[in-house]
Order: sequence, then C-alpha cells, then structure tokens
Amino acid sequence: MKKTTLILGMAILALLSVSFVMAMPFAKNAETKTALREAVENNDFDSWKEIRESELTKENFNELVLHREKQAEFRTAMNEARESGDFETIQSLRAQMDENRPEGMPSRMGNHEKGFRNKMEGKCPFSE
Repeated sequence: MKKTTLILGMAILALLSVSFVMAMPFAKNAETKTALREAVENNDFDSWKEIRESELTKENFNELVLHREKQAEFRTAMNEARESGDFETIQSLRAQMDENRPEGMPSRMGNHEKGFRNKMEGKCPFSE
C-alpha cells in the first residue's frame, strides 16, 4: 500500500511540475521561439527583452489566468481521484491533459509514464 501511495505521489508531483512550467508565459509560434533561442545563444539581452515585452498583453494575461484556474480544477479532481483510488478517473484526467497540452510541449512524465501504466495494468513488480 505504501508503494502504491509513493508511486501515485510521484506521478502527481510530475504532473504538478509540468503545470508550473505551463503557467509561465511561453511563445505562441515557432518564429518567436526561434528568435528567443537566438537571442539567448547570442547573449543579446536587449532583443530577448523586446520579444518578451511584446508578449505582455492583456489577452495573454487573461489566457494565463484562465489556464491557472483550469490547473486548480485539474489538481482538485486529480487529488480526489487519487485519494479515492479511482484509477479510471486518473487515466481520464491524464488523457485530457494530453489533449490540452500546447503543441511542442513534451510529455508530462516521459519515462515515468511506462512505469505508471504498468502499475495501472498490474504489471509493476513493486505492486505486491
């Protein structure tokens, strides 16, 4: 039981870590991402600052606020599912998170995902 709780806790921690990254302002298109990367590579603070400041709009702020509200709802639902042991709801919430992930955003758990799925399917050697 303790191992199950530990594994679920680690999964939740990984999900929350990604959510904090997603809460930060991020470039919305490939051109902006490329320009930001080039500014950093060239050690050009002024260009980097100009690009970042251009992203500081009321519309982007409102999107960030809405995103944060959705994160709070997601965390609450995930915590309730975890506490009740409702693995089907956990899987459903994870699928929703995948669908809503911005393009180019890496998978929320990377290599940890395989172990989590094995646990869900009863294949985890540590589940006993």
